[in-house]
Amino acid sequence: MISDLKHTIHNYYKARKAWRRADINDDLYLVALCFFENMSYRLFEDDKNDRLIGLRMAFRLFKRLGKGSDAGVVRKDDSSKSLIVGGNMKPAEEIIRYVAGNSDDAIHTYLGKDFISVTPSMKWKIMWVMLPFMLRQSIACLYKPNRINLALATHELFEIAYIIWYMKSHGLDTLYDWIPYEKDSNFLSFTAMERGIVVTKIPSSGPLVTHNRFMLAQRVALSTPYHLDEVQKFKETIRVQQCLMWPPASAMDFVDYYKDKPIQEAKTIGFFSHASWIRKAQGHAEHGRNVAKAEEIILGYLHRFTKDNPEYKIVIFPHPREKRPDIVERTKAFYRLCLGDATFEMLSNEEPTIANFHRASIGIGAFSSIFYDRMYCGFKVLIGNIGFSDFPMRGASLNNVCFESYEEMVQLIRENELLSERDFFDKHDMSGYTRWDRPQIINNN
Repeated sequence: MISDLKHTIHNYYKARKAWRRADINDDLYLVALCFFENMSYRLFEDDKNDRLIGLRMAFRLFKRLGKGSDAGVVRKDDSSKSLIVGGNMKPAEEIIRYVAGNSDDAIHTYLGKDFISVTPSMKWKIMWVMLPFMLRQSIACLYKPNRINLALATHELFEIAYIIWYMKSHGLDTLYDWIPYEKDSNFLSFTAMERGIVVTKIPSSGPLVTHNRFMLAQRVALSTPYHLDEVQKFKETIRVQQCLMWPPASAMDFVDYYKDKPIQEAKTIGFFSHASWIRKAQGHAEHGRNVAKAEEIILGYLHRFTKDNPEYKIVIFPHPREKRPDIVERTKAFYRLCLGDATFEMLSNEEPTIANFHRASIGIGAFSSIFYDRMYCGFKVLIGNIGFSDFPMRGASLNNVCFESYEEMVQLIRENELLSERDFFDKHDMSGYTRWDRPQIINNN
């Protein structure tokens, strides 16, 4: 473990030099660009103003270590040579089943990166090796504008070293990265590939441009045709040897469920939330788009539309964040404020969005990966890409179902309400998004 940690720290300084050279053809520069500049959801937006964040993160690492070598570890099949790196522990079993089901590869271990730790005796050895690095980072955080990135490095280098050490110790040679949106994902890939480990990244079904425009791996498991377009557009910075096409993770288990689930009612508009108002209120980092503003505008459009067309009704599909017991009353108040006197219903906490797509004849929203689950299951989607300059990209078929103005939204609703689901996807050249004819293909770049 200690030798892997020293090597990872050495790679950090190599990456810093590459960042300063800014050679776009250098893989290590892509690693550094993400590591030192990309945003992260692991800290709040306000932390960028905390000059002591470096010391705080060092102290958090001290508290985190010593909880035992089984912390954050889910062992499954000891005969396998594959490992999944995730963030949280709660969805571990679902992630294992998804990866194993699509890769035909048994999984040895799932590691919850946020929770991994070591024994008390190893804790002091790690802290001794990390001490000079943590002091340098803490001093840099006093005056560097990218202090969040520098402070997080204390945890990230430990985590990367632990992952490499764990794989070596158990003879594993294949790594599935479930959280490639994290800023250290390419650092992990670079370090793993140095050691002969095959890395497969599994981005969410949202656009790659948001968090995965820079990607380093042998393979990437894509889940929408739009991803393939993005890989072609960003081929200079998405450096993978092979593209796999897997179904969206959440939708995979619902293909059979929806075979006999027709739309319950026509003229029902479902609003699919990204919970941006909560993210904004809680100080979570933005990713370059004002999704909160776009969602409020769309809700205003829906209020106006149902006032002019009372035969339509609105169903709110809340984000899991909005269903939390301590948030749910604020959620109801938010939608009442945005929708005014419009009549609407909202899915209850016991009704998962993924199992209720059939309750809306048309789904509308601003920016959410749930769109791709809904389309995969065969249901209509309209996207209000209000103020988004980079989504969808020019020439992509998704543009056919996007609107910016109220008039464009009304026109799309009128044109598509009476179409069958199959005719909707055929009309807009989007048949590849559905379960009906999605090829589970492997593309060699």
